[in-house]
Amino acid sequence: MSSDNYVSPLGLDVETLENSFNLLAPQAEELVRRFYDELFRRAPAVIPMFSNTTPAEQQKKLLAALKLVVENVRNPEALAPVLSTMGERHQGYGALPEHYPIVASTLVDTMKEMAGDAWNSTIESAWTQALKVIAKVMLDAYKSPSNTTVANTFATTTATPAQGATKMNDTDAAELDRLRSAVGGAMQAMMMIDRDFNVTYANQASIDLLEKHEATLQSVFPGFHAKGIIGSNIDAFHKNPAHQRTMLVTPANLPYSTNIQIAHLTMKLNVTAMMDANGQYIGNALEWADITEEVAKENHVARLQGAIDSSAQATMMVDRDFVVTYVNQATKDLLTKNQMQFSAVFPGFNAANIIGTCIDIFHKNPAHQRQLLADPVNL
Repeated sequence: MSSDNYVSPLGLDVETLENSFNLLAPQAEELVRRFYDELFRRAPAVIPMFSNTTPAEQQKKLLAALKLVVENVRNPEALAPVLSTMGERHQGYGALPEHYPIVASTLVDTMKEMAGDAWNSTIESAWTQALKVIAKVMLDAYKSPSNTTVANTFATTTATPAQGATKMNDTDAAELDRLRSAVGGAMQAMMMIDRDFNVTYANQASIDLLEKHEATLQSVFPGFHAKGIIGSNIDAFHKNPAHQRTMLVTPANLPYSTNIQIAHLTMKLNVTAMMDANGQYIGNALEWADITEEVAKENHVARLQGAIDSSAQATMMVDRDFVVTYVNQATKDLLTKNQMQFSAVFPGFNAANIIGTCIDIFHKNPAHQRQLLADPVNL
């Protein structure tokens, strides 16, 4: 069962991963089938690695692996050694480091295709980051099979000696370097702040995002410089710093997610608590995403929908099977007003049930209309 207060030691957007996988679960078998079709098209050189198995068996293996990852994303202590073992096996299969980015991009693109309109930049960032971390752990197992201290070593990354951080052995230090590398190279913009709200870390994605919008940020926050973000205090970004300080005073208020408007920009912010190895609250992790374009598109769609809904012109929409999927109020009023006339010509017609009805019932020769609408060139 999920816990809203869970903080991923790997910096993963756990809730988005779980929710998006649940969204795709009903189409899971089709997802893995399409994935391999696309993978073999993009990277035919990997096909020989699957010579000792059938497509059906390999698809089952991938689906089982995806389920295992999602089910254990809140339990990295259990997940890490499994991924390491998988890495060792893949090395034996002949999988090369350059294959991993191809696999990741193909899987994300296939998920995006299957999810349709439900897909967004937040989901894409979450899966891109997760697959990058997974690949990192698996590839590290090529040389270092042991990978069982992920959660514990990551917890010490933000702990200073004054906060009771324990001295790490060589294995822990190597694991820490790997995790830092994974977070540092993640596509998701991430920052860390201490309990005094000073920025202690920003990955390259954060710097890139801030530099991209530096002029806009400077217009709102005079003196802002993207390259000087580390060491700055986040109070400078709030009109009422007391509000943020009150909210972040206890991890009980976290995780927290909100959209922030900065001039014309819309930023999605996720804040989680960071705890040291002793369970002490030592700061916060901040994940940023520029959703300006996404919000603009959603608003545009909403405006168009509102215009059609309220239009005095009767408007109806049908899908490619000629089933009515939408009618505006003007259409409902028109059909209801003329219910008797329609029923006399089209027995069984009911204006109240028009959505879901096939328009074939309105034609003596449906084939004629179907042929006409088969090609948009005719329209």
